[in-house]
Amino acid sequence: MKYRNKEYWKKVVSNANDSVIQLSKKLEKERNWKKDYPFIKFIFVDDEQDESPYIHRVDDACEIIFNKGFLKWLDEPILDIALDEEFSNSFELVKSQTISDISYWIQNQWISWFLYHEVGHFICGHLTGKSKIWEEWTSYEHMKLSAKTKLAYEYDADIFAAQTYFRALANMIKSPSGSYKFDTNDFIKDIGFIFFAFFVYIGRKNPTNNSHPVAQDRMMIFLRIGFVTLQRFLSRNVDKEMSIFKSGFMESLSCIGDEGLNFTKFNWSNVSSKLKENREELLNNKLNERRLSIIDADWLRFNYLSSEA
Repeated sequence: MKYRNKEYWKKVVSNANDSVIQLSKKLEKERNWKKDYPFIKFIFVDDEQDESPYIHRVDDACEIIFNKGFLKWLDEPILDIALDEEFSNSFELVKSQTISDISYWIQNQWISWFLYHEVGHFICGHLTGKSKIWEEWTSYEHMKLSAKTKLAYEYDADIFAAQTYFRALANMIKSPSGSYKFDTNDFIKDIGFIFFAFFVYIGRKNPTNNSHPVAQDRMMIFLRIGFVTLQRFLSRNVDKEMSIFKSGFMESLSCIGDEGLNFTKFNWSNVSSKLKENREELLNNKLNERRLSIIDADWLRFNYLSSEA
């Protein structure tokens, strides 16, 4: 189904809700949660004008709010991909007939990243001070925070998102053969494909955004921190998975064209230098003491940001 109707949006919202429930249950188990309400609650607001996803702290739990405007914003490039036969037919999961409509699958993967990023603001301690709400892409929230500190929070949340996404990927790879209806190598190649497009799209929509890391840096964080996490949880070399992932990157570039060329100039040393600056800012603000729970391989406790990491 390459067109958008009420049923499409209903399923997209349902899938987002399912993703929140799944993540909430995972975190509840890790935290030995005994409350009669979920750790994370999903709220959908039928507002097409608001493109901001945000997280709201409610005592010791939180609410994730997605507006229809955000989901439609996210769907713009997905629709382009679905309508472009060269693009959509490049997916291994389509070639193997594992999925017929790529739209829902891309939505699920991209929403997962945003969900992990938003929850990262909560788990990492960004809302444990006086601030009770963190809303993306606005200028009026957290006016008491310096721009430098706010940017450091965004780097922190991006790293949490990469770690959480690739930890889930590690669990998928470790699952017994036959646990999934698709080949994990096909999945890895296709996520390389869609996340290259994802970060190019973010860069296109916010080319001069000073409140978040630039899109190229966000892609490098996802790639580098993600594969450090994957190697840690698989306890083995992940060069094979990295190669497959990057092949998806390059196929995506061939479909996107010149717009994606700047994203192929990998410069981890430059990104690493920015991460070290933002890590220092977080430590100065005692974020290592404000974490809501122990984060496995927390970059504020373990320094693995060298170019050799």
